[in-house]
Amino acid sequence: MIPPSSGPTHTVVQKAKVRSGPSPSSRAVGFMVPGQHVGVLETMKKDGHLRARVGPGEWISERTAMGSTLLAPYAPHAQAYTVVATATVRKKMSTKSKWIREIEAGTTVVVLEEAHTDGHHRGKIGVD
Repeated sequence: MIPPSSGPTHTVVQKAKVRSGPSPSSRAVGFMVPGQHVGVLETMKKDGHLRARVGPGEWISERTAMGSTLLAPYAPHAQAYTVVATATVRKKMSTKSKWIREIEAGTTVVVLEEAHTDGHHRGKIGVD
């Protein structure tokens, strides 16, 4: 999905549906998985989503209308992990920071940065 003349610009951080056009309701043509690297050729806002063209007739959401980040700036050393038990996502590294959502066991995530805080091993999985 990366044009031969360019390199990767982004890393997929959550499973993303690839669609044939910029509309989030365009025909599905495939999926991208966490850890894949892509070259974003252009972006546009469409129906509340920030959409990214990654190839001819291949569009994915960089950020969904609900605010979920699917693409992060290129992170060549990011590791993909499978969540083994329900995990809590928080706004910041601290276990006391604002609760965002839960991630179900079996979900694959890309960890962009790791740290130890409040006695916990923490991983940054989004850009904000």
